[in-house]
Amino acid sequence: MRECGQVVAIEGRRVQVKVVRGDKCGECRVCHAFGEGTGLIEAENAIGAGVGDLVEVEVNPKAVVGHSFLLFVFPLLLFLAGYVLGRALPWPQVIGAEGRGIVVAFLLLGFGFVLVRSYDRHYARSGKQSAVVVAFALPSTEPPLP
Repeated sequence: MRECGQVVAIEGRRVQVKVVRGDKCGECRVCHAFGEGTGLIEAENAIGAGVGDLVEVEVNPKAVVGHSFLLFVFPLLLFLAGYVLGRALPWPQVIGAEGRGIVVAFLLLGFGFVLVRSYDRHYARSGKQSAVVVAFALPSTEPPLP
């Protein structure tokens, strides 16, 4: 999947590219929920782009699916598993099965967020990038990104 955007920052061999929500996003509207339909992609700077350059970023679709699962589905699965496990626990009887389920569900949800954050830091330190700047984009007649 290729996205076009403008380089806004350089950090060593990585760049941050501001992209506009494109046609490929369809009716998702996730980007729109976080602002004006723009987002930042951190990518490997394979072509030596500078700040302000319009570039094309190649995003690995498998990585997008995997990271989306990890971010959205994994904590939800832990939450549901925590609820079922909590209801099955025989202790403490003071709060009842429903209360135990809720408490354990939120504990596992919190643990899931810690795991996701830990994986994110490990992934960032590994130097792997799921996005790579592959080419300079042709200048368009549209004004620069906000």
